[in-house]
Amino acid sequence: MGIGTPTPEHVRRRRRGQQLESALLDAAWDELVEVGHANLTMESAAARAHTGIAVLYRRWANKDEPVLAAIAHYGHAHPIETPNTGTLRSDLLAVLTAFSNGRATFLAVLAAAGFSGLLVDTGLTPAQARDKLLGDQRIRSDQTSTNAPTIAVRSISTASHPPSCAPAGASDPQCADLGLGRP
Repeated sequence: MGIGTPTPEHVRRRRRGQQLESALLDAAWDELVEVGHANLTMESAAARAHTGIAVLYRRWANKDEPVLAAIAHYGHAHPIETPNTGTLRSDLLAVLTAFSNGRATFLAVLAAAGFSGLLVDTGLTPAQARDKLLGDQRIRSDQTSTNAPTIAVRSISTASHPPSCAPAGASDPQCADLGLGRP
């Protein structure tokens, strides 16, 4: 090959679509972890993703939008597996252990981002941020009958509440905080 002609191993392919977006969100997450929300800039996220800043601005208007998207992307890219060990107790211990191990960094970064101004900058309440980040992953009351770990936690928590708070029990105002009464 001639001088200045790139060899096949030196040819960089242009990333597009989901591959590019994933690289941008991974870079924004890494930047968020390393420098925090307050010091993260669109320029630093673009540099980390090895792309131009215009690529980020085509997708997001300000740094808060890719930060929220990166947090959601990280959560979706690193799911917590629901084990089936054969016993409810073992399933519950396994899922709680996996959650603790798998989400420690995620929760620390999320809390730090929230406290460093993400909620103020975006104008979101904590509940709105939760809904935006978790989306359809939130456990709805109609899902609890098929979610064994949730039932187990709720069942364990009824030990200090009146018997009417059992999942199959009647509605009781004392049970409202547990979400165990019938709708």
